[in-house]
Amino acid sequence: MGFLIFAFRKLCLKREINQKNYRLMTISNRQNRLHEQISLMQQAEASMKNAWSSISNAATSANQNIFQMDSQAGQDKLAQSYNAYQEARKSGDDSQVQQAKENYVTLQQEQYNRNVSQMGIFQSSQAAIIAANQAVNNVFSAADQAQLSALQREDDQYDMEKETLESELTRMQEEYSNVKKAEQQAAKDSAPSFGQ
Repeated sequence: MGFLIFAFRKLCLKREINQKNYRLMTISNRQNRLHEQISLMQQAEASMKNAWSSISNAATSANQNIFQMDSQAGQDKLAQSYNAYQEARKSGDDSQVQQAKENYVTLQQEQYNRNVSQMGIFQSSQAAIIAANQAVNNVFSAADQAQLSALQREDDQYDMEKETLESELTRMQEEYSNVKKAEQQAAKDSAPSFGQ
């Protein structure tokens, strides 16, 4: 009779061990998928930041090009006015020289004012680009951090569950080994002995 009790207990333990192993495998698979998801999210965050950085750099470059083109256009007008002044001086007509000189001085002042104004606009737009870049990076980081912390908590729960299952498995495997030995001993003890 003891033999049957041990045999039944051995079967029950084997079934429980198999169930725990299956659960452990399932958790490991979920954890692997979770790690892949975390990795993909981190890569996506880096890609979004790089894309935004590229957009920010392009805006900065465009801003600089506009400033340089406007400045060059003013320099060209200033050079034309200076050439007109030089031509007027060669002609010897004092009224033309005076008019060309006044035009040149006026254009110089306008160019200076335009450069100062454009520099202010350039600096303001650069500050806006930098602020927008920082704000977008902060939003990306905050959103990703919230998602990553939730995924990390889930990963921690899986770790705890795996530890619990592994300790239960160790205990059950020890009990299984002991029950198997007891079953074998009970089988020997209950076997009929002939010739004694």
